[in-house]
Amino acid sequence: MWKWKEIRAQLNEQIRCIGERTETQIAVLQEVDDFFRKRGEAEAEYSRQLEKLAKGIMQRHKAEKNRKSFLDQYWTKRCSYDPCCIKCHVVADAGDE
Repeated sequence: MWKWKEIRAQLNEQIRCIGERTETQIAVLQEVDDFFRKRGEAEAEYSRQLEKLAKGIMQRHKAEKNRKSFLDQYWTKRCSYDPCCIKCHVVADAGDE
């Protein structure tokens, strides 16, 4: 009969240890979950900022391209009627020959 009390005490001690271990593992998993949740939020914010930056750069690039295209067309049209430019083109063409 004495053995049953020892076995019961050992089992109770083991159950207590398993309970403590389970609580520790739950706490670790909660920390890991919190880490990955915060990491996901940080990556989402980084993604939004990077997308905003890329969009701004693309808009500036497009505006600069449109402005350059407009100026090229403007100067091409204007230069073709300007007597000074016509003289420059004639001299340049004569130099090529």
